[in-house]
Amino acid sequence: MDAPKLGEGETPPPGFVGYDADGNFVHYCPVCGAFGPYGVGYFPNKGELGKWFCREHRQIIQPTPQPAERPMQTPTRFVKPCEFCSKDLDTRESGVHQFTTGWVKQREGGGGHGISLAKREDRWAHGYCIDNETKGYTGQGNMF
Repeated sequence: MDAPKLGEGETPPPGFVGYDADGNFVHYCPVCGAFGPYGVGYFPNKGELGKWFCREHRQIIQPTPQPAERPMQTPTRFVKPCEFCSKDLDTRESGVHQFTTGWVKQREGGGGHGISLAKREDRWAHGYCIDNETKGYTGQGNMF
C-alpha cells in the first residue's frame, strides 16, 4: 500500500498522515489540523502510519487515569489471629498453618504416616511463626 503524498504547495487536510512533496514523513492532528507529534498505531513495516495528535489534543490517545483501586478486604470469616504473634492472618493464604490433631499410624522403621481422622481446630498461625517456633527463635527478645 502506498502512503498518501502531498503535491507541491498543497495544504494538508486535518489528520493527514503521509509524505510531503520532498518525501518527508508528515502527520497532522485530525481535530485541529496542527502538526501532530504525538502518535499511536505507527507500524511502518505493516503499512500502518497511525494517528497523530497535537499537544492540545493528545489526551485523546492517552488513557484516562483511573482512580486507584482499593485492595480487596479479606472477608471477616477468613480473618483469624495468629497463635504466636497475635497478628491477623487470612486463613486462605498459602503457607498458613491450622492446628490439627488425630491418629498417626506408626511406620515399621519408625516415624509415622499422615494423620487419620484429623480434627481441625479454629487455631491458626503464620508459616514464618511456625518456622521460628520450631527453630526456637520465639523466646529471643528484640535486638533493637
